[in-house]
Amino acid sequence: RQQLIDAGMLIEKEDGKLYDRFRDRIMFPIRDNRGRVIAFGGRVLGDDKPKYLNSPETDIFHKSKELYGLYQARQNNRHLEQLLVVEGYMDVVALAQHGIMTGIATLGTASNTEHLRTAFRYASELIFCFDGDAAGRKAAERALENALPVMEDGRRIRFLFLPEGDDPDSVVNRDGAAGFQKMLANATPLERYFFESLHDQTDPNTLEGKARLSKLALPNLQLLPNGVFRQLMLDSLAERTGLSRQSIDQLLNETPAAVSEDVVAAAPEQRRSSTLKLAAKLPGSRRDPLLFALAMLLFNPRGAATGPANIANLEDSPAAALLNNTIALLRKRPDSSTAMLLGHWYGQPEYEVMTEALKTIELLGAELNDEKAETAFFDTLAHLDAQRSTQTLRNHVDQLRISNEVDKPTSANYAELSEADKQQLLAIQQLLKQKHRL
Repeated sequence: RQQLIDAGMLIEKEDGKLYDRFRDRIMFPIRDNRGRVIAFGGRVLGDDKPKYLNSPETDIFHKSKELYGLYQARQNNRHLEQLLVVEGYMDVVALAQHGIMTGIATLGTASNTEHLRTAFRYASELIFCFDGDAAGRKAAERALENALPVMEDGRRIRFLFLPEGDDPDSVVNRDGAAGFQKMLANATPLERYFFESLHDQTDPNTLEGKARLSKLALPNLQLLPNGVFRQLMLDSLAERTGLSRQSIDQLLNETPAAVSEDVVAAAPEQRRSSTLKLAAKLPGSRRDPLLFALAMLLFNPRGAATGPANIANLEDSPAAALLNNTIALLRKRPDSSTAMLLGHWYGQPEYEVMTEALKTIELLGAELNDEKAETAFFDTLAHLDAQRSTQTLRNHVDQLRISNEVDKPTSANYAELSEADKQQLLAIQQLLKQKHRL
């Protein structure tokens, strides 16, 4: 019984009753690279949600490291030249049914640098297969950022975008293996997709557009390992901007690398670390809440989409202004990546604050991932909002000139207050009593 609970097969309720995690689901065994079953995936038979469900994280299963289908692909061919990264295990199964045995998939998480390093141990080429809709394009941008740090010489990455509404399962069932292989042959190489995605945000025919292109490209190109491919990418940037290689190299030396997921640790489904524990790992000089919030937003920009449109500045600081401006920028351009944010501020005074935020990210290292960063961002904003509320009420105390009477509501001064002021004073009293919690 306990082994089944520990393995994630059974769930124990508060009353001690047990129920099957994968009830009424088709089961898919998840194997490690030695073929051992370490977890399961389950697809619901009816209309229940979620449609797909994986085992929780255990001592032997870490979804940020495992690739579904990799063991089977290696069993089919010990000398793989190519692996096809698809969205889910149903796509892997559908491709295998049509004789395409090179499909692999992540398990409920976006492909990260660790996934790609694992895949490159067994094949020299990876092809990412994405839906052609906005979500697919967004996933491709993230895959591109995580691919750059592993693009050593001799490796190749391409991107395939399927027609909107299609997935590998539907394509291979409609067009057969030959039709799908034809689409794979026309997949876009990484270098072309990289610059085309930047051209969509700039006008390379103008000087301003070329300058912006270099600002967007350089932080990402810093992620590339030293080698011939890195030099060729820099040559391509020089050609597209009209700058000399010497100028490109000089700008590159002044540009910090964008943040990749190189050392992101596997995160369990249950949150293990609070924001306070995360901040406690930083030296005291780096616990400024404004800079910390900016660092969390820089690591995971999507937090701005559901966060407040603006936060009140408790002080006139560059970090406060930059945090507000960055939130506003992300609300206008919600698909912006970390590299795009760095490029936007490159060459401006705000860029120095950005580099300080990057140092905070570097200090946290493997302690940080997307979920923790988003949680920490909102927690820090809540803390700042509480500080603002406290300060606002304290200002009202000063305005009412009853600073010495806050704890004496029966004084003569209290009797002279209006009803609105009395309600305000009661709110102040309650807040000050909770001061130790803020």
